[in-house]
Amino acid sequence: MKNNKKILAIVLTAALSLGALTGCGKSPVNSESSSQDGPQNSTESSESATQKQDEVTINFWHHYSAQSAENETLMNVLIPEFEKENPGIKVNAVSHEWADLHDKILINAKADTLPDVARLDSAWIPEFQKMGILLPLDEEMADFDAVSGGLLDSAMSTAQIGGHFYGLALNTNTKILFYNQKALEDAGLPVPADMDEFVDTVKKLSGNNENGQQVWGYNEPAWQAGTCVLLSGAAAGSLPIPARRKLQAILTALKP
Repeated sequence: MKNNKKILAIVLTAALSLGALTGCGKSPVNSESSSQDGPQNSTESSESATQKQDEVTINFWHHYSAQSAENETLMNVLIPEFEKENPGIKVNAVSHEWADLHDKILINAKADTLPDVARLDSAWIPEFQKMGILLPLDEEMADFDAVSGGLLDSAMSTAQIGGHFYGLALNTNTKILFYNQKALEDAGLPVPADMDEFVDTVKKLSGNNENGQQVWGYNEPAWQAGTCVLLSGAAAGSLPIPARRKLQAILTALKP
């Protein structure tokens, strides 16, 4: 693969993480001095022009909407603070629609016009790493251990491939499982205590009610779209294949 431009994939929008980056481009600057300037002014203008020519611009892609509180914090708090702490480095933040961001990265990878930094979904990391468009942050950031040490190991593991980390975790989420107590009581079933009991209970609750309506003992909205656990391919993420197969088997058993 050609030496295409690569991106530092971060999902931590904070001055701390950006401060470890090496700028990948310089902003063009046009400077001119008046013929009436004295020697001192000419010197000052020359020094100023040199400083501006040495200025680095970091192109940062994200998916915060313009009206969101996150974008307000990014543009008015984090970026100004980062630029204040790092003179000579400017951040050009560009917002993209979440639905478009993945494909835009792919398109710009082909054109070798990738941003320097991107906030993206950790599920995309295996795909982009395989394409060779991500940089290993543990090799690029001198303070990687200090920065990543303050983040959840479980979240950071989703950005780890082959012993290297290709992202920093901004946030993580989880799902909670709640149950219909009345449905269990009406069916004379106890609250399941482990996964085997859970699967058995779901099967007993599934079927048709007295009105002939289908009842799901367990409802996962993604199933309605025909979703399944990806067992292979770049989009499968970092979950080991044996674990994916076990998860798929459980989910299949839970379907009504």
